Amino acid sequence: MQPDRSCRIGKFRSAGPLGSATSRHIGDLSGPDEAQSDLIVDGATYYFHVTNGKKYPDETGKVFSSDQAAVTHAAVLAAELARDEDWDGFMISVTDVEGRSIAKIPVHT
Repeated sequence: MQPDRSCRIGKFRSAGPLGSATSRHIGDLSGPDEAQSDLIVDGATYYFHVTNGKKYPDETGKVFSSDQAAVTHAAVLAAELARDEDWDGFMISVTDVEGRSIAKIPVHT
């Protein structure tokens, strides 16, 4: 099975321009959405919330085979965001479907 390299950050509702920009940027990093992918992955749903003092929730989530796979994906996202210094100081918070915190990955430029 191929690793799942996509993550869809949900709409950052009521977050204004920052939330909209966050959603677009994460979407660009995440690759094709599920409708464009024939890859079927068994596992649990994880959410990748973006925070910088305020929480911009991922309302869509993505399925990964393990906590570690989801954390690894969050680290890749953080590294991609770090290419743009506007993201310095942000954090990607990984949670499971029950809202349990799995990891917090800082974005450092």
